Amino acid sequence: MGCLSVEFLLGLFAAGWTEQQVLENYPTLTSEALRAVFAFTAECMREESLYTLPLLSEAG
Repeated sequence: MGCLSVEFLLGLFAAGWTEQQVLENYPTLTSEALRAVFAFTAECMREESLYTLPLLSEAG
């Protein structure tokens, strides 16, 4: 069984994939595993300097 990196999975979501698409294409993954990816990323980001992005309704 191969491994999927957190970076790879986040890239799929950034490219517009849905949770359903990810789970269908990588059947060894579970919803719980995907939640763990986001929890891990959130924890990592707590240590970083963050910049806010304007919402579309606020831009322009």
